[in-house]
Amino acid sequence: MQYTNLLMEDQRLMDTLATRGVIDYHIFDMVSNAPLIIKDRDNTSILGRYSNGKIFKLNTSSVYDFTPKNKEQSYIWDAGWNREQLATIVMGGAATGKTFAAIIFGLYYTLETKDFEGITLVKPNVSMGKSLGSLPGTLEEKMDPILQSYYDHIRKIVNSKTIISDLKRLGKLEFLPLEYARGRTLEKRVVILDEMQNTDTHEMMTLLSRCCDSCKVFVLGDPMQVDKEALRASQSGLEVAYNSLVGEEWLGAVTMDNRKNLRGKLSKAVLEKFPANKPKEN
Repeated sequence: MQYTNLLMEDQRLMDTLATRGVIDYHIFDMVSNAPLIIKDRDNTSILGRYSNGKIFKLNTSSVYDFTPKNKEQSYIWDAGWNREQLATIVMGGAATGKTFAAIIFGLYYTLETKDFEGITLVKPNVSMGKSLGSLPGTLEEKMDPILQSYYDHIRKIVNSKTIISDLKRLGKLEFLPLEYARGRTLEKRVVILDEMQNTDTHEMMTLLSRCCDSCKVFVLGDPMQVDKEALRASQSGLEVAYNSLVGEEWLGAVTMDNRKNLRGKLSKAVLEKFPANKPKEN
């Protein structure tokens, strides 16, 4: 979902939202957990979300000394803090901070509050080179190249040389190959379903239906970067999940702004100007 602008004409309500973090305010025909930019007549703004006749100010408190970089990431932050929001769908391009934000809360709830028993990562086995089965070694060794981007995030958040091995040894970090999801029941886990644009409807249904209400789930993906040829002519599992579930009280959704590339100028220019995924001209 994109942010909706809301003009708050009653200054008392605006002040109450700023100080108390919640106000009673009914908005007709607005889905649960829709992101809002609330402005008063002086153009002062507050980021919020709407749910069941109330507006909540987004909670952007720091985690591991990190704070959100933009309003879209602020929504993920609030979703992370909101324990009643069981699942959050985040759609957006590369380098917009989707995965980093999800991993921050996975680590926080696993290592600091210990409210969850660990992090479960799921990523479809789609690559630009050899398939997972073609790589040498054990299953864990095969998975390591796929997990390096997650390891980079974890090491950036938790400054420890042994953090990855420690998490694995304690069972607090697992990678669940899509092929092995059937039959699993996930409880008390922060579940990060990444690159979900490369799943079909059945695969997405299988993954989400593994998760109990004791989990916290982040569904991440970029609808514009579908790597599976068979999915390019139809809706991906990511899009089906969004279209089917948005409006549920326990679910939030936000669309990232692809112009807000957090890696820097080089990455931004490449993603904006390279002719990838564009049809060739005859």
